Amino acid sequence: VSLFLVASSAMHFILGTLKQQPARLDELVFLLEIFDVMATIVFCAEYAFRIYCATSSGYSSRVGYLLSGFGLIDGLCAVLPAVNYVYPRALFRALRTLRILKLERYIGAFSTFKGILWKSRAVLGVTGGAAGVLWVIFSTLMYYAERNNPDPEMAEHYSSVATSMWVTLLNLSGEAPLCEYTEAGKYISAIMGLIGVGFVTIPMGVLGSGFQDML
Repeated sequence: VSLFLVASSAMHFILGTLKQQPARLDELVFLLEIFDVMATIVFCAEYAFRIYCATSSGYSSRVGYLLSGFGLIDGLCAVLPAVNYVYPRALFRALRTLRILKLERYIGAFSTFKGILWKSRAVLGVTGGAAGVLWVIFSTLMYYAERNNPDPEMAEHYSSVATSMWVTLLNLSGEAPLCEYTEAGKYISAIMGLIGVGFVTIPMGVLGSGFQDML
């Protein structure tokens, strides 16, 4: 039931963001709106029940549940979307998508992922630190290599170290949104591509090994 209500609520929000909604979807959207109201009622009742039974569910107190991860998710998924019916705001309506996180109680995906990240925190921390240093270095090199590029669009993207960091980050992740580089820029971007692939594969290998250990 929770899975159905969560899916219906998320789908209602997604379709509701369409600027031009096809006429054939009117009945579906209306039906999803009914399910969304039902989901709000059910989740508010569930939230109140969990607060009442918090001490018998393993929490030290009701406040402990309210401040826990599941408590915060339950509150955001139940109370604020309900407030939206009385005090309509785009933010309150968007919080319906957080109801997807309620499925964590049943599948434990994020708990597993958190455990893997914590177990591999040393390697990931070193990799992240080194990647941050290289990001700044390559952003600076690309700024000096491309700031006087005859192509005005290229020069605009590298008009300062701060602006060059965005494109440099994409280059380090394997993307190449720009191509009209100077000779120096071509050499630097080639080196970035080689180094970037290495830094991307390290976390992938660590996380893959962590998931394999969990099996």
